[in-house]
This record gives sequence, structure tokens and C-alpha cells, in this order.
Amino acid sequence: MEWPAPVARLAPAGLDPRRWWALALLCGAFFMVLVDGTITIVALPSIGADLGFSKQDLPWVLSAYTFINIPIGLAAPEDLS
Repeated sequence: MEWPAPVARLAPAGLDPRRWWALALLCGAFFMVLVDGTITIVALPSIGADLGFSKQDLPWVLSAYTFINIPIGLAAPEDLS
């Protein structure tokens, strides 16, 4: 039994080669979000001690920090133009 010869497939003409730069940018931004969240989680005990929060209040600190930084991150591209 003979197998058909493999056919080389070219990328469609509509795909932009810069899409890989966009993917790299998104991956970098997501990495920065993860690092920022990790730093905040590590700093929670000292934040709680400095502000006098109980352990039950610390998740609220993390949520507030996240909700404050979301609009800042969304508005940042507009400020660059």
C-alpha cells in the first residue's frame, strides 16, 4: 500500500506575521500580572500587621488591590498615545 506524498501547506495570505509579537506581548503582560499578584500575596502578612487587619480581612486587601489595578491597566494604553 502506497501512502500519498505529503503536501506542503503554506500559511494563508491573510495571516499577519506580527501576530507572534502580539502573542509575546500578551504572554509578557500575563507574566507581569502573575508576578504582581505573587508579590502582593507574599506581602499580605506585613500589610496586615502594619494596618492592624485580622487574617479574615486580608483577602479583602488582595481583592481591593486587584480591582484598583484593573482600571489602571485598561487605561494605560490610552495614556501612551
